Parts: sequence; C-alpha cells; structure tokens
Amino acid sequence: MNIRLKITHLPLEKFVRDPHHALIIITGDNIEQVKLAAETFAIMSFPFPDTDEMTPVKFELPGVALYSGKHMLVPDKKYTLKTLNLETYTFKGLSPNPKEITFRLSPDLLVKQNQYANLSLHFAYGAGMRNFSVLNVLLNGIHIRAIRLDNELGAIVAGYNLTIPTYLFQAGTNVISFAPMLAPSMSSNCEPKPIDNLFFTLFDNSTFIFPPMPHLVELPRLELFFLNGFPFTRWPDGHETLLFMTQPTSSVIASAFNIIGSITQKNGFPLLEIKMGFRKPDAWDGEIIILGSAESIPDDLKELAPLKLTKNTSVPYPVVKSWRDEKTLAFSGQISDFGKAKGAVMQFKSPYRVGRTILMVTAFSPKELYAFSEMLTEPAVEGACKGDLALVDLASAPHYKVYSFDIGKKYFSGKGGKISRVKAYIYSMSKYYAYLLVFIFLFLGITVFYLLYRFRKRRLKSA
Repeated sequence: MNIRLKITHLPLEKFVRDPHHALIIITGDNIEQVKLAAETFAIMSFPFPDTDEMTPVKFELPGVALYSGKHMLVPDKKYTLKTLNLETYTFKGLSPNPKEITFRLSPDLLVKQNQYANLSLHFAYGAGMRNFSVLNVLLNGIHIRAIRLDNELGAIVAGYNLTIPTYLFQAGTNVISFAPMLAPSMSSNCEPKPIDNLFFTLFDNSTFIFPPMPHLVELPRLELFFLNGFPFTRWPDGHETLLFMTQPTSSVIASAFNIIGSITQKNGFPLLEIKMGFRKPDAWDGEIIILGSAESIPDDLKELAPLKLTKNTSVPYPVVKSWRDEKTLAFSGQISDFGKAKGAVMQFKSPYRVGRTILMVTAFSPKELYAFSEMLTEPAVEGACKGDLALVDLASAPHYKVYSFDIGKKYFSGKGGKISRVKAYIYSMSKYYAYLLVFIFLFLGITVFYLLYRFRKRRLKSA
C-alpha cells in the first residue's frame, strides 16, 4: 500500500533546512487512498507525529448536525458561560478590562420583533462601593444594559435575569461583553481611598439561552455568503453542495480551492462532503457553485443569472437612490462582451429544487478568474458584496471598486425549525397576503353594507 503523507523541508544550503518552507507529498495508489491521506492532512491541528512521514490507515470525523459549526449557537438550548469559554472571573479595580463571550447565529433564523434572549447572571461584588457602581453589558460593542450594584454591604446575586430583544443580534458572529465600573466610597482628603474591596465576580454557571425560531430567509443575499458561506454551510461539512468547474484548467481548479478555503475559514469546519466536478449538473437537489470563464458557462445557466452574460443582454444602471436605501435602475439592452477588467459574482434561485441556490463566480478567462478568486478573500471586497450581483474592477487593487446590485427575483429558503404552512406562506408571499387581506376586508364591508341595506328596506316596508 503506497499511501503516505510526507513533509520535506527545502534546503537553504548544505546540511541546513529551511524551517519555513516545505514540500508536502500526499499520495496513494488510487483516488480513495489519496482522499484518505488528504483528509488526514487537512484535520491535523498539532505537531504529531514528529516524523517526516506517516501512513494513514483510517479517518473518522465526529458526526455533524444541520446548522452546527464552530461557535454556532443552537436556539432553545441553555448554555453556561463556561460552555461559551468564559470561566469564573473576578474583576478588580476602578475600570477593569472587560470579558466577553463569542458565539455565532445561523444567518437564516426568522427573527421576530417580540422574542427575547435570556441572560441569567450569577455574581458577587464587594462592600464599601459607591451605589452608582455598575456592570455594563454590551452586545457587539453597543451598550444595552447597566446593572446597578447599589448594596454598600456587598452582595451575592443569583439568577439576575436580563432579557435582550432578538432583533438586536446580527447574523453570524455576536459578542456579549461584561465591563464593570466600580467606584470607591467617599473619604476625606487626608484618608486613602480603599480599592482592594473593588471587585466583581462573574460566575461561570450563569446561563444564556436564545429562543426557538424557524429557519426561513429571503434570498439572494451575497452578504450572507461572505459572512460564513451560507447557504453552502447549512451543513458545516458542505453536504448537499456541488462545485461545478466549467473548465479543467489549473487556474479554475486553483480558484475553486480559494473559494473553498475562504468558506472553510469562516465556518471553522472543512468542507469534506462537498462534491466537485467538470460535468454540468442536469439535476441537483442541493446548492450549486459555478466557477469558470464567462464564455464557458452553459447558456441555460447564464440565462438564469441576474446579469445574463450572453451576447444579447440587459445591463442594470443605477439612476436614483431613495431615502429608504432603494435604488431605481435603468436597464440597457445591448450586444456586448464581458471585458477582461471585471469579475462577477452572482446568486440566484436553482432551477432544480425549490429553495436551493446557485452561486456563479466568473471572469473573462481562467487567468482573470483566479485573480478574481483571490480578490474575493479581501475584507474590503467581501464587505462590499451585497444583493444578488457584485461586479469587481480587477485593476482597482488595492483600492477595490465593487458595484453591488439587487435586481433579480426573490425567493425563500429554509430548513429546520417549527413553522406552519400558513406562516411560511405569509412570509414567502407577503405581497399576495396583503392583497388577500384587502379582498377579505372589501368582501366583509360589502356584505355588511348589503345586510344593513336589506334590514333597512324591510323596516321601511313594515312602517
């Protein structure tokens, strides 16, 4: 069996090896052996074994669940602060450094205005402090509550409940910070101010729970993809995702690895279950990522995209931006080519399955596509890509020019959570639901008017 992992450090000079650069060999007799060796290498997180070479014989990952991943919070599950990596800690002094808990929320949670997360705190604080000493609680850097520590004799408090409206949380990473401000008691000018009694201890058996809510989100939204790879990370290992490369060239393959690496870095879990290939998907039940030059993408898939990169296309141009952040677009029907200086990333509804998504990443040629895939890992570019279409000027680095649009049809996607068919219909067809309400009110109004008219007519006859 010729399956092995080998790391050979490159020579700097005779008998001296370069500690920072190495040749990594991943090999096997067949595809399955190469896959085993590659997966083993991908998951190694500390330097063991200490030898230059090893032979993998087995590889097992822990079971993954839908909507799991690094630091991902599960709604309706109670977490202690210790579970969220904050152990019992004592703050000392006037203005000690804050401590925080960090967690992530799935981007497709259907957040309602009347739901609240609950933070139950257990803490103790010292005696002899001024009654305006407080514990400041911040969410993503914004002050949301100040808990007054007003007992001059000190106290041990169990179960101080703090409710936080869920709409204050954001999709992806959230940070709750605890920052005490402790004031010493008054003293005369000649007496030293005691500060050893200025302490606040937060116990790690304090709990946090996010309320239950269904998974239902309006797409397309490129900002969610650049946030943590959604919807391709609904399963953290990339299950139900197909990556379709339209050209078997090294540049396209390298671009695919750039995209996969970026998603993995954000999600914190290797995409070991993602399917990759060069064959056009005629039917696929999951999500699809398309990579290739503009001319190599099949025309039937280009016709589905917000910007149809065909010879005869319709190009959006922003005209007016309203106070509600809505853009009025003018569409130009034209015969033109996709130039070398642009890269495009688009998101739209899959034709193969309701609620599924296609992400298309394209440029003029494989060479430009590779440069574009590297540019998509830059924070300035990621933060500017929104809506369903983003055009990036490849020649604008390092001052990136990104043009984002929202021009395609909307659709809803969700998987998991308790939501009735009626509620799902209301959220996905809100415009038609409004029409239905207007029709019902008109019908009721006409019916009541007709009944009152008949009643009045009968009374006049009897009189």
